[in-house]
Amino acid sequence: MIPLGSAEERGKMKTPRQKLIKKLDELWSLLVRKDCICELCGYEGKYKGKIKKFDAHHIKKRGNLSTRWDLNNGANLCKGCHRFKIHMDTFTVAILIDKLKKKRGKKWYEDLVAKTNQIVKYSTSDLQDLCDKFKEDIKK
Repeated sequence: MIPLGSAEERGKMKTPRQKLIKKLDELWSLLVRKDCICELCGYEGKYKGKIKKFDAHHIKKRGNLSTRWDLNNGANLCKGCHRFKIHMDTFTVAILIDKLKKKRGKKWYEDLVAKTNQIVKYSTSDLQDLCDKFKEDIKK
């Protein structure tokens, strides 16, 4: 008998593909945040390992699969900038993009916008390959 209120009973069991997508989101976030420096205000974690004080921000919305796990679509932000500036004030988003253009180059943003406009479908195998690549990148 399935216990009342269980995920299985509610029909909310995650498929292997959904679990893989969640894992990819977590790995992408770790890779974006690994430098421990806020790309908006410049706050630095005192030492590596302060990664929990930072959030990974998608520059282009994460609902777009063509750029969802693209590391070029990520910005490392301290929790204060992410929660109280980026998600509260659209003007701050423009400031962040300008800072990133200066740091990464205008071509970076043009390429990101072009990639955002592409339609991409990932097979489960594609997702697994990307997950394996991210795991290797984290080890470096």
